Amino acid sequence: MTALPHLYRFRDLKAANIVDSRTQLRRLQERFGFPAGRLISPNTRAGTGAEIEDWYASRPSERKTMSPAALRGRVFTKQSAPSKQQDPAEAGP
Repeated sequence: MTALPHLYRFRDLKAANIVDSRTQLRRLQERFGFPAGRLISPNTRAGTGAEIEDWYASRPSERKTMSPAALRGRVFTKQSAPSKQQDPAEAGP
């Protein structure tokens, strides 16, 4: 007989510091392809350890940085607020 996979529910993901809230879990699923898991009862969803490990292994391991040479010549300015233009209909005679 094949061994059943270990299933990870929300509380397990939270205990492992993968997510802090259900909102964060949903964003990981929608934006970063975190596995949605399987519906194991009407209100319970769980994913296998293999799915979660595969997703984790696919994530970047380092933060992208720009070299100082790439930053030379770039101009960083504050964006100014759009100017208010008077509506011609509101202008007096």
